[in-house]
Amino acid sequence: MRLLFSVILHALAVVIGLAVGVIGFILCCSVIAREWGFGGVVLGIALAPVTFLAAPIYAGIAYGNWSLLILEYGGSFVAFILYTIAGLLAKA
Repeated sequence: MRLLFSVILHALAVVIGLAVGVIGFILCCSVIAREWGFGGVVLGIALAPVTFLAAPIYAGIAYGNWSLLILEYGGSFVAFILYTIAGLLAKA
């Protein structure tokens, strides 16, 4: 039973992580497109880790909209916690 619960938590963590990553990256690209146009989006895709890190912070400071930061970092944190719990349950 514990192993089944571990697999379910692991799958949930992966789904949440992927969803947050994809949706967050698309929203980050939209922030970049608003400010720097298509060239900025191409550069943002090429530098994806920097985009994922910097665009939510920029959106929060420039527009006062911190929801992108909460979505990306909060969702990643939730996925990390679920993944960690699933790993601990699998070992026990």
